[in-house]
Formats: sequence, structure tokens, C-alpha cells
Amino acid sequence: MPTVLFLCPDHAVASRLAEALFSADAPRGWGATSAAIGGAAPADPRVGSALRAMGLTPPGIEPRVWDSALVSFSKVVVVVVEPEDLPGPLAAAATFRWRREDPRGLTGRPLLEWIEAMRAPVHALSEYCRERTPRMLG
Repeated sequence: MPTVLFLCPDHAVASRLAEALFSADAPRGWGATSAAIGGAAPADPRVGSALRAMGLTPPGIEPRVWDSALVSFSKVVVVVVEPEDLPGPLAAAATFRWRREDPRGLTGRPLLEWIEAMRAPVHALSEYCRERTPRMLG
């Protein structure tokens, strides 16, 4: 199954939110996962609450840090929130850097607005994957 890997500095908020949004809109046969670029932190409890309030399922994975095997397994890599330093190359079939605002300090309505603002780029990514599925599977 082709996979999109979403990365953020600590795997607590942004990459998990992006993973859940993509999973809800993913082309048939595609999957998503997420990881930290720096040190991994437990999922922020606001992530699950906000996603459930929107009718989405929070990712159920343990905190983890990216490595070359995870990147090479993924057909697409998206850096959702850019860290201070991006360690090493991200060699994947396609790599995108969205450079979104870090949502870690957001709560309530601002957090929900951040998630809503992510829907458009995630949908565009879903369309990108849908259009390229035959080439990426080959």
C-alpha cells in the first residue's frame, strides 16, 4: 500500500492531525502515518478531542521519530511544520514542505481553525496521490 508520511518537530500535534485528515480523504489503497523529526512526544490530548469533535478518528500510533527506513517506505513525505534543523535528506518519491504554523500552543477555536485550514492542502495532496497512483505503484 502506498503511504504518505507526515512529519512535524515532535509528533504531538501537527503530523497527527495531518495524518487523520489525509486518512479521511485518502485515495483508495493509500495509507498515512506520522512521526517526529526531532524527539517524539506523546500525543497532545487536544488532538483526539478536536478530531473527534470533527467526526474524524485520531491516529492510534505510539510517539515515534522518523528514520531512513520509514522515509524510504513512504511514497510521499510531507513536512507539515518545519523544525529549526531538518536532519538529513528526505529521499522519497515526492517530498513536500508545507511550513505551516506550529499548532502546539493553540487551543479551542484557534486549534479547530488550524485543522480546518489544513483540509485544503490535505485534499490537494489526496488528489495528487490519486492522479499518480499508477506511476507510484510501478
